[in-house]
Amino acid sequence: MAIIEAAIRPSLLLFFVLMTSHLATSIVLLSTNLPVEIQALLQAMIFGSFAYYFARDCRLCLPGSWTSLSLDNDVVSVKRLDRGVVEGLITPKTVITSYCIVLGIEKKGNVSTSFRVFFPDALAVGLFREMCVLLRMR
Repeated sequence: MAIIEAAIRPSLLLFFVLMTSHLATSIVLLSTNLPVEIQALLQAMIFGSFAYYFARDCRLCLPGSWTSLSLDNDVVSVKRLDRGVVEGLITPKTVITSYCIVLGIEKKGNVSTSFRVFFPDALAVGLFREMCVLLRMR
């Protein structure tokens, strides 16, 4: 039995954070003395990064997008858009603030760790606070 089960919704706050950080990176790149060809290549990479994370984490329209998660003590189960399920343990590197959660999951049978950022608008109204409290108490 899961302590918390949450459907993940598209996040407008995450969109603004992603847009601001990618735009700032792009502006800093323009202020360098790199050749135009290299700047164009790096700008394309910045745009590609923004497009990927926007589609995966803000719009939730890529196959690897997380659509819901279940927390049960230190075990997390995540359902993806492609109907896949990722199970793992919450990492000690998980960051919990009153404004956002950076959730890290060590996948079972895999050495890689997945991190996702959740803002209050990505979860149901009281669920974000409940999730913060549960993660802090573990």
